[in-house]
Order: sequence, then C-alpha cells, then structure tokens
Amino acid sequence: MKYFLYTFLLSIIIFYGCEQSSGPIIEPPAGFQKIISDPGGISNDKYELLTLPVRSPIYNDSVFTVTKLINGLLGGIITLDRTYISADGRLVTMLVELVIPPLSFNGQDSLTLTIDSCFAAIHCGPGMNFNQPLVMLQTFTGLELSKYNTEDIDFAYINDNGSIEEVDHSAVIVIKATGTVTVVGAHIPHFSKYGWVRKH
Repeated sequence: MKYFLYTFLLSIIIFYGCEQSSGPIIEPPAGFQKIISDPGGISNDKYELLTLPVRSPIYNDSVFTVTKLINGLLGGIITLDRTYISADGRLVTMLVELVIPPLSFNGQDSLTLTIDSCFAAIHCGPGMNFNQPLVMLQTFTGLELSKYNTEDIDFAYINDNGSIEEVDHSAVIVIKATGTVTVVGAHIPHFSKYGWVRKH
C-alpha cells in the first residue's frame, strides 16, 4: 500500500509538475483533506514551523540525507525515503521525491536533500538557481497535528533569516488522524529550505 501511494503521488508530480496553478488540480483519495493555500499569503510574523516528534535514543545520531549526481541537461529524479521511531513510540515517515526536468541547469552537480533535525522541512543543496523550477513531492507522517486547524497548515520556502514565502504547488493534503502532511507538485526555483508551517 505504501509503495502504491508513493507511486501514485510521484506520477501526479510528473504529470502535473509543469502546470502553473495556485490551487489543487487533483482530487485526493477518500479520507484525505484538501487544503488550498491562503491567497493572501503567509504573514511572516504570524507563523510557526511544524516540529518533528522527538526521536527515540537509538536514532539520535541519525542524519537522513541523500546525494545524487545529476546532469542538468538530462535531468533526473532524487528520492529520499526514511523512517524513525519517536520517543513516545510513533512511527515517523519522511518521503521526498524531487523531479529535475531536462535543461534545469548547466553541467552536472551533486544534489543533496537532508531532512531537518527538528522541523518538518528539508534542506536542499548546494545553493543554486534553476533555469526552470524543479518539482517536489514531500510527505511527513506521524506529526502531532491534533491541536491545529488543518486550514492553517501550509507548505513554504523558509529563508535563513526566518522569513517565509508560499510555494506554487498542485495540492496540499493534510490528514490529522495520521499526522500526515503532503505537498504535490511544489515548484522549487532555487535550492534552500522547504517545509511545513502553521499560520496563526
């Protein structure tokens, strides 16, 4: 079932990745809750980053990362799929699928994706801009979402200075019961930190 879901979401990214859309363009499976980003944007003084559950001690030294050599002329796909057990016994899963379209950058480079150690976010490196946006699927499960309103949760670019910006995407899906947040078809114009925030 997990493989089917990942394959389904990746196929959506590839099919819809080049569409310019600020709202959902797919209907998620039954039981999912769609969230459309607030067209008014995210206020930088009224948000907080969604935290990852504290890891159990056996995972304290784990770094969840992947590096792949990509030819910018040909493009490619990078996948980061990791899990851990939280200190309170929850299974936390983290999946990132990044599609690099052909002609995205010149030459070749080693691209790295690293899950943040504290927040539901991913660091993308090295710092670079692209000729056309890359397309990302990002999913976290096992987060503590019960105290939040689903409409307040959004996916964003997180600047080093603490400011954030909304990211063009095809759909955002939130399932409070399983602590799941998913963004489909997120446009990544440059490498930096991208992840989940709660708007106040």
